[in-house]
Amino acid sequence: MTEKKAPVIVVRKSRLKDPESGQTHPAPPLREITTGAPAALAAPDTPDAKNTTARSPDKRNRHAQKSRDRMALFARTFPALWPEFEKGKFRPMKVGIKEQVKAYIDAHPDCGMTFGTWIQAIRTVTSRIEYQRCLKEGTPRYDIHGEPVGTVTAPEAEYARLQVSRIRAKMDLSRAAREKKNHDETE
Repeated sequence: MTEKKAPVIVVRKSRLKDPESGQTHPAPPLREITTGAPAALAAPDTPDAKNTTARSPDKRNRHAQKSRDRMALFARTFPALWPEFEKGKFRPMKVGIKEQVKAYIDAHPDCGMTFGTWIQAIRTVTSRIEYQRCLKEGTPRYDIHGEPVGTVTAPEAEYARLQVSRIRAKMDLSRAAREKKNHDETE
């Protein structure tokens, strides 16, 4: 068998032609590439000097705030589903609540929530450890009007326990990384 050769890419330097003299000159470089940080971002000369510039809010904090806002909007739109939302307590939602919510939002376009916002809020809620902890076998599930509809089954409860352990593991990793970063900064 013959070996396939890799394609060869040839890049030619562009040249500029001077219209007056007719001579060609090499094109100037587009920009100078530096390997270090800009002077404004360079580390201070003294090791104990601290950065005194104002820091913009962390992107993660803004994302968390948006998630909290979506959850609060969801709880205000459907107050009967989670009457103790302000205390951080959730109740299991019924299987198939998506269709009920879509019908409600279509019937009440002035409710302040779009279906896309609802989907984002539900992803935030169901990925929280507090919600997963409330999914215990035999616990009633509720619809958007706060009425019990069905119960949590054994496989669903087992899956929720698995999710709780995964969420805890992620939280532990995040906490360890944060502590390591703080420890490294103090040294």
